[in-house]
Amino acid sequence: MNDRSRLFTRDDLRNRLAEYGYPITKSYFDKICLPSRNAGPPVAKMWGKRPLYELEPALAWAESNCTKPVARAA
Repeated sequence: MNDRSRLFTRDDLRNRLAEYGYPITKSYFDKICLPSRNAGPPVAKMWGKRPLYELEPALAWAESNCTKPVARAA
């Protein structure tokens, strides 16, 4: 089984996203993944009360949240 078909816990997913160049702090990631916010990557499955995530949709989510750099005046 390769990483792209594996299921990840929130902490494992955050670490994998950082490896792909999306550095997200634990506190921010936990906050946006709250069900009340519903702004995090899509949940693939639940293991009891623990959400599990797939890497591909999470990478697409991370890329969709990127913005272009703001031009700065010289």
